[in-house]
Amino acid sequence: MVTASFGNYTGTAQLSGGQYSLTIPGGTLPVGADTITVSYIGDSHYASSATSTIVNVTQWIQIVPTVTVTPAATTIGASQQLSVAVAISGSSGQGSGFVTLSSGAWNSGAQAVINGTANISIPSNTLTVGTDTLTASYSGDPTYLAATTTTTITVNPSTFTLAAGNGLIIAPGQQGVETITAKTPDGYSGTITLSCALTSEPSGAVNLPTCSGDLISMIGASANSGDVTVNTTAANAFLTHPLLPGLGGFGGAVLAFFVFLGTPARRRGWRNLLGVFILFFTLTGLNACGGGGSNGGGGGGGGGGNSGTTAGTYTFTVTGTGNPAVTPVPTTVFTLTVN
Repeated sequence: MVTASFGNYTGTAQLSGGQYSLTIPGGTLPVGADTITVSYIGDSHYASSATSTIVNVTQWIQIVPTVTVTPAATTIGASQQLSVAVAISGSSGQGSGFVTLSSGAWNSGAQAVINGTANISIPSNTLTVGTDTLTASYSGDPTYLAATTTTTITVNPSTFTLAAGNGLIIAPGQQGVETITAKTPDGYSGTITLSCALTSEPSGAVNLPTCSGDLISMIGASANSGDVTVNTTAANAFLTHPLLPGLGGFGGAVLAFFVFLGTPARRRGWRNLLGVFILFFTLTGLNACGGGGSNGGGGGGGGGGNSGTTAGTYTFTVTGTGNPAVTPVPTTVFTLTVN
């Protein structure tokens, strides 16, 4: 067994065929003439002994590295995440150490260089719209000097589009639901509030339909959908006047006659009471037939009511308000047919 030592460093090696080989790690010996002592512990044939040798260590001159910044894309939407690879290389192979990537107010912090490359992810909605400069700062290592390099990337506003379905066909009084689909070509990430408004209706239409919107989440999705709900009014009928007032003055006399006869003396039988009911309703019918319209003096009760939502085709415009905002604000239209 052989031991080599210098200062705080000690290394051992096993003899093989009377020889040994010992590797001292780089950076262990200081610059200058270093005396290394080699000691042999001896065996059954040879006594222990020691010797020394001088190794001249010169200062290593670090070299300039090549720092390469490679974004996954050169043009992205503001809501898209971006992966960036920063490679360190040179005439002495791959570099080690740390890399920091920055743009504007954003900074990745020190990221380790592993196998010559640091892989860094820039979060969505971090880069500003326009042309952004990415700066990669390399810390250096025992072989390579510190270095900085830049590259540019184009950031566009992220957008989305809206598309309605095939429209609705319903009857007055019914409710309908129209599905609205939002799609993003460039990674829009946020929420979309749907609102809708009636933009055209049949001429003279009454009891117009109404609608209300939904909320769409586009976080991490290339497409998603929400609903708008449409409500219409049902038709109904009712009497414009109560029955008794429609009888007029004559009806009052009939009612008094009914009250008088409706409480017969004990000697009157049930036949008399039945006759009173027949007479009352006969007189009422005659009064209704002879009465005037709803505007006539003492006329009978007229009909009235609600005709419901007018039949025809209606157009609704749906607006999607994004957070973050998109300009211009996307819209789409759909039709409602009321039968």
